[in-house]
Amino acid sequence: MAKKWTKEEEELAIKLQNEGMTAKEIALRLPGRTPASIRARLPTKNRSWTDDEVEIIKNLRPTHKLAYIAKVINRTPSAISTYIARNPLKFL
Repeated sequence: MAKKWTKEEEELAIKLQNEGMTAKEIALRLPGRTPASIRARLPTKNRSWTDDEVEIIKNLRPTHKLAYIAKVINRTPSAISTYIARNPLKFL
């Protein structure tokens, strides 16, 4: 049976998520919690793309892999790929 979340654990996990930590990093701070349990518990963050992020992608994409760009702008490679596919005119 899954361990119940305490109010303190949940508050700390949300705080760390807001600071930009990944589920894996948060799990290291919460003994007994896995990255999967962190992702399942925390709210999904669908934040808007900033003009700065788009510019960074445009500048780095020709010479860097998506994994590197993702670390620079704190997004996943999948999120970047999806954004590019849905907004191709921004990347001509």
